[in-house]
This record gives sequence, C-alpha cells and structure tokens, in this order.
Amino acid sequence: AAEDPTAAAAAFPPADLVFAYGSAALPQHGAASRSRMLDFIFAVPDPESWHAANLLLPGHSSHYAPFLRRFASPARLAALQTLPGFGARLFFNTLVAAPTESNPRRLIKYGVISTADLVDDLAEWSSIYAAGRLHKPVL
Repeated sequence: AAEDPTAAAAAFPPADLVFAYGSAALPQHGAASRSRMLDFIFAVPDPESWHAANLLLPGHSSHYAPFLRRFASPARLAALQTLPGFGARLFFNTLVAAPTESNPRRLIKYGVISTADLVDDLAEWSSIYAAGRLHKPVL
C-alpha cells in the first residue's frame, strides 16, 4: 500500500500549516521514498507554545538534542530560533522515529517556524531558507 506522508505529522501539536517537502514527500521515479527521511516544516502562531506542547507529548522530548532537553525551556528554544540576524528562524529536530501503520521504520526531520516568519520569508526573502524548501516537491 502507498504510504501517506502526512500521517507522521498527525502526531504533533496543531499548526497553522504543515508541509512535507523533498524527494520522500512525493514518489520519485526509480527511488524508494519509504527508506528516505521525510522532511516537514510546521508553521505555528507561537513557537514557544508549540514547543511546550510538543515536549509534553509522550516520547517527544527525545526529539530534541540531549543538551537542549537538559538546559532549554520552550522559551529558550523559541528565543534560539529567532535570534536577530542569526539563521533562518527555524528550529529543526532530525532523525526522529515517526512510525506509521504503513511504514513502521519511518524517520523524519521537522522544522518549526512562526507563521509570521514564514510569510516574511516568502514575501521578502528574508533568509530564503523556508522559501527555498518550497522549490522542492511539496505535499
């Protein structure tokens, strides 16, 4: 059966917009997308609240790097991703196990960005990072 790439995103707190992108998001001719890491971006109204809700979900604290789990609060995570003049205003967790019924070995990477910062990057190309993800296959 074909895998629904969006099934993995259902295990996360609500977001204004969630999109999967890259070669694992849409079937690619001659490539086994089931074995590739699936990439997501979650656009959220308030990253601090989203991180707080995500950390409370069973097993989700393990998505964050060990030093962040120990020293970073949701407020610090949100502040880290929005440091002025530093980075693309996205916070990524990678190599996250996100099993689905059709793919129990699914790994994902997901980024969190405020909806306002995503809109700014799309309209003003403030970093072109988030906008650039939309130049890949998107679901």
